[in-house]
Amino acid sequence: MAAVAPRRAGDSPKSLQSAIIIPSRTFQIAMDQPDFEQMRRKLAELKSEHRDLDDVIAQLSESPPFDQLQLQRLKKRKLSLKDQILKLEDALLPDIIA
Repeated sequence: MAAVAPRRAGDSPKSLQSAIIIPSRTFQIAMDQPDFEQMRRKLAELKSEHRDLDDVIAQLSESPPFDQLQLQRLKKRKLSLKDQILKLEDALLPDIIA
């Protein structure tokens, strides 16, 4: 997190940009490592729940008298999980500029 020096009356935007203080990169990297591990654990949990929901939806739709509303809710939850999974995977994988 960057700290900004206090603004004075005659400061221009350019002089404010040079006043930003950036903490050391090694400290920031050390702080990010537990976050990545936590994100990986959350990703594994979401993928497991997504697979489980897939199985439940398949079993529910195989039996002829099934609750359509319940099936829709399960599918909606599965889509929500997929969105969360994609966001976490995007955050974990670095952007590669080709």
